[in-house]
Amino acid sequence: EDILGPLNAQTRATYREKPYRSLSSGALVEIAGRYGAGYVLTQQQWHPDIVGRVVAQRDDWVVWQLP
Repeated sequence: EDILGPLNAQTRATYREKPYRSLSSGALVEIAGRYGAGYVLTQQQWHPDIVGRVVAQRDDWVVWQLP
């Protein structure tokens, strides 16, 4: 819900890419920290400036290790 908004039947049935990619890099990192996540999976073009280091990449999908 922090990323996609309130969950409903439609949200559960389909992946909602737009809300995720529209988050700022800082907001995405803040949400990750709130849940104790050490990594963020995103697309390079959506969040190119995440503070951390790239530990895996396939095509445009990137796993960032957070500091």
